[in-house]
Amino acid sequence: MARVGSWGWFEQTQGQLRPRDRLRLFGQGLIMQALELPWWLLGPLGLRPRNLARLDLDRIPVPDTPAAKEAEELCSQMRPAFLVPHSHRTYIWATILGTHRNLSYDAEVLYVSSLLHDLGLSEGHQRPPVPTCFTGIGASAVQQIGNANGFSADKARTAAEAITLHMNLRQRPSEGIEAHLMATGTQLDSIGARYWHIDPRTVEAVLQRHPRSRVKQGFVELFATQAERHPGSRAAFYRYLGSSLLFRFAPFAE
Repeated sequence: MARVGSWGWFEQTQGQLRPRDRLRLFGQGLIMQALELPWWLLGPLGLRPRNLARLDLDRIPVPDTPAAKEAEELCSQMRPAFLVPHSHRTYIWATILGTHRNLSYDAEVLYVSSLLHDLGLSEGHQRPPVPTCFTGIGASAVQQIGNANGFSADKARTAAEAITLHMNLRQRPSEGIEAHLMATGTQLDSIGARYWHIDPRTVEAVLQRHPRSRVKQGFVELFATQAERHPGSRAAFYRYLGSSLLFRFAPFAE
């Protein structure tokens, strides 16, 4: 059986969690919180890891390809408006942490999938038939963009799967570098995971380039809507792992 979050899993289930999926995600949540809890406690006291990630934002590659341009245009139309800078920050955080760890990845795949990972949460993109998990909408859009702009079948699938996997709580590099970085970027921007591993000056530069506005409350509301509409989804399941609190207590002003 396909593992939870994979494209194969999504094709089988449309995002409806099976009992074994819930167990796997619960385990991922425990591991993630165990790894992050020390820094959530120590970081506010001024204690950080020794080797912080830092990067001049002008060195971050921004793909200038037809697929990237199409993704940028679609991303710019997303509403609520806070999803747009969130998507750009996702790519930047992912790139900063990937560069810090010397990981090799496809920048175009990471960029396109980062910009469209929350397309399924945007107003006007939830037309019937709506999948149980909103990630399927963005994944389908990325595949269409990739197919129209010369992506190989494997590359288009990698971009799509980065989106369906980003809602998992722990994504190892061995399970896909782009998916791992995408999940890392989204978790940092939404709940502050790995926030304390980045140099404060780099954090400030990112927030100046793509300011945050109403992100915490916005995600609380969007996930509440998803949980109500799709009680079998990951968004609904994460309520039991304290997703609302994690959003609200992320180490950002808003």
